[in-house]
Amino acid sequence: MRIAYAAGPGDVAGTFACWQEGRDDPSQVSVTYSSQVFDMCRQLGAEALVIASHPRKCKVHAEGITVIHRATPFAQRGGLLYHLGQLWSAMRFVVGVLVFRADVAVISDASHWYVFSLLNWVGVRVVPSVHCVLWPTHKRVPRVLAALNKLNRVFFRGLARRGGRVLTASDVIAQQVKTLGGPALRSVEFLPTYRQGSLDNRADVEWEARPFRLLYAGRIEPEKGVFDLLEAVAKLRELLRERGPDTHGIDLQVDICGEGSALGRLKNEIADRKLGDTINCHGHCARDEMARYFREAHAVVVPTRSDFVEGFNQVVAEAVLAGRPVIATPVCPAVAYFPSAVAVIRADDPTDCSRKIERLMSDRSHYLALQRGCESGREQLTDLKTGFAAGLMGVIQSGSATQSPSPMVATPEATS
Repeated sequence: MRIAYAAGPGDVAGTFACWQEGRDDPSQVSVTYSSQVFDMCRQLGAEALVIASHPRKCKVHAEGITVIHRATPFAQRGGLLYHLGQLWSAMRFVVGVLVFRADVAVISDASHWYVFSLLNWVGVRVVPSVHCVLWPTHKRVPRVLAALNKLNRVFFRGLARRGGRVLTASDVIAQQVKTLGGPALRSVEFLPTYRQGSLDNRADVEWEARPFRLLYAGRIEPEKGVFDLLEAVAKLRELLRERGPDTHGIDLQVDICGEGSALGRLKNEIADRKLGDTINCHGHCARDEMARYFREAHAVVVPTRSDFVEGFNQVVAEAVLAGRPVIATPVCPAVAYFPSAVAVIRADDPTDCSRKIERLMSDRSHYLALQRGCESGREQLTDLKTGFAAGLMGVIQSGSATQSPSPMVATPEATS
């Protein structure tokens, strides 16, 4: 069997080097999707062509697996140039699949799905792996995206007619895929996978310990809500000042871990608003560092804005795995999987965020209830049967097999 895999923007060559040494990529907290594909290829005795859009150009080959980094043109641009880059990247992957003579093409996240109809027509089995929603779920769909979805409908409906399946990172994505592909298109949901004990902090931080530590982990971009968090912290400091001269915000510390295009702007605003004694920016953190910040945190905040096309949001899952209550917006599909561990806040509303932080700081019983809610969600995150590799293996081995069981999903409930 020959498998081609469009792996997305990660440093897949770096992950491949770790995989060859028999260890997990230390830069990631979860078990990477690409390493799961490598494991599957070894198990099947398959040859593989893995193409990532990481900007570091390289090509490596071992054990029948070839990994290539090809940067997507105009990836950091907007508008027409962005879509031209995505279209070019998709067409280049199609050519690579044909030259490689792949039997199966696994494609992680694309914008121009309709291009891959070419592969269906020439007999290559296409397995879409959709990690992000296809359109915003909490905001009006932009015209360009609506037009693109009309074109993509051709691909997904063709896939449905051939009995194909789609791997989806959440129930929200599965519903959107079915909207495009019709009721005949079946999906297999998967969850991020973690090693047993990777973030298991059973020695929970005491609620009474001060300062109260809040953790933000993720990309430093406006649409991820990091500036809403900044505003929420500023509002909360004002509230603490009003309560007495001895508080002055020192009861709260916020650790921000991650990189992104807005990191410089964020640091400037922290300085301008004199929040440096409360908020610390740590940049990118490797797995061991992240484990430490999760261990020290009282809670984790995920303030994703309504205009972001979220997929699952693994930070929510990692907080649950670490036994830390979560404050998150419903834009994150992961909220639906762990309703007992999440205090839901309104998207784009720093005031609501500050209220929820303040309640976690002041209401011990509320905090402990959310902490206990983490227990029920941990098991499915370390169960290989709900992971990406299990879903992909099932789809590849039998296109008409019974659908794999989906991860447990509960209806999100706002915790007031």
